[in-house]
Amino acid sequence: MPIKISLIAAILPISAYLLFLWQADKFEKESFHDILIHFAWGGIGAIGISLIFEKLTSGGLLVFLHNSHNVKLFQSIFSAPIIEESSKAIFLFYTIKTKKIDDITDGLVYGGSIGLGFGMVENFFYYVVFYTNPIQWIYLVIIRSFFSAVMHFISTGTLGAFIAKSLYSKQTSKTSLYLAGLFIAVSIHFMWNLSVSTDNSFYLGLLLIFVLLWVFIIYFAKQITKERQVILRELKEECDEGIIPFHFLPILAGSFRNRNGWIDKNIRKEYVRTAIKLAFRKNQLKICTGDIDYYKNEIAYCKNKLIELNLNRN
Repeated sequence: MPIKISLIAAILPISAYLLFLWQADKFEKESFHDILIHFAWGGIGAIGISLIFEKLTSGGLLVFLHNSHNVKLFQSIFSAPIIEESSKAIFLFYTIKTKKIDDITDGLVYGGSIGLGFGMVENFFYYVVFYTNPIQWIYLVIIRSFFSAVMHFISTGTLGAFIAKSLYSKQTSKTSLYLAGLFIAVSIHFMWNLSVSTDNSFYLGLLLIFVLLWVFIIYFAKQITKERQVILRELKEECDEGIIPFHFLPILAGSFRNRNGWIDKNIRKEYVRTAIKLAFRKNQLKICTGDIDYYKNEIAYCKNKLIELNLNRN
């Protein structure tokens, strides 16, 4: 199949997934620039590391498994899930050091972005290398766009959620959460690769991804609901202090916050962003296990900024 068509087939559906994921983060949306960096890591960094390690291990496996077919099968089912999920995870550990991950929703978004980047590039390789005829190519595009790439999205998104949860856990629990997240990500990857390795279990693999996707969506929606509750709870103090008008509170926690009419449109975006950031930082201060001064300084900055914006509002 021509490279241009394969490139389009790889890019279009994954780009749609990425935009939907970014938009689904309702409250403290991550910058699209950061999303693209994680996406690029999945498609370049993680792919590159995976190819290197899979190449290095193939020689040793050939000694024990005796022929290239057995090596490829073993790598697909056992080696690939471990190597690829570990490669995708590397950048998430960098991300938590930069304080870009504030809660589980951010972990889902950043992890999912890496998985989509990996899935897009892997899909492109498959479309070019495994072309036999147009009908089979279209079938391959459908399966990989709606299932294989989604598997990468779910597995690394799940790992991102565990890493995000570790931010506000005791030091002794952090390693356990890292390992648990990696184990689940590898297990999802393993079950998918195993199921598609034989015709008998192929449809079970499709069912697996369908079920996991619904679980992921439900869990993501639950985290958005929790964020709304955090905003309502944490900003009540600012309402009592007169920093935020009481009638603004349900607006800030609802969809109407992005519409004109309830506040001067010239300061609306900054007011919403600052108020929501304040709510999240206050909640994070209560559950954090380190760097308390960072959250205190962020809270003070947000409060002062809201006071300044109120003067402009009046």
